[in-house]
Amino acid sequence: MAGPPTAAISEILVIGAGLASDIDRYLALGAETIWLVEPNPALKADLDALAARHRSVRHFPYGVGAERGHRPLTVFNLFDASTFADLGATDAYPGLVVEDRPMVEMLDP
Repeated sequence: MAGPPTAAISEILVIGAGLASDIDRYLALGAETIWLVEPNPALKADLDALAARHRSVRHFPYGVGAERGHRPLTVFNLFDASTFADLGATDAYPGLVVEDRPMVEMLDP
């Protein structure tokens, strides 16, 4: 973020929240609702627990894309690189290893 907001923020949408490592910054902004969009099933329990500790935090455990349905989420050993796209990332980054490919429910905006 470039700097503090000049007006009240009612909602924050974090797409690809991961483990929500920036949650303290978002909470400090005083938003009424902080949506953590993270489809990785391996992170669901941690994000649900975080949401249970903070009244304003909601975990949205779905992928967001152009079409509804189910798609494989490629989860790498560096989970920030996880993606729904087939980018050939393991060719470009030899240390990147696919750890899982769960099917994830997708919702469209």
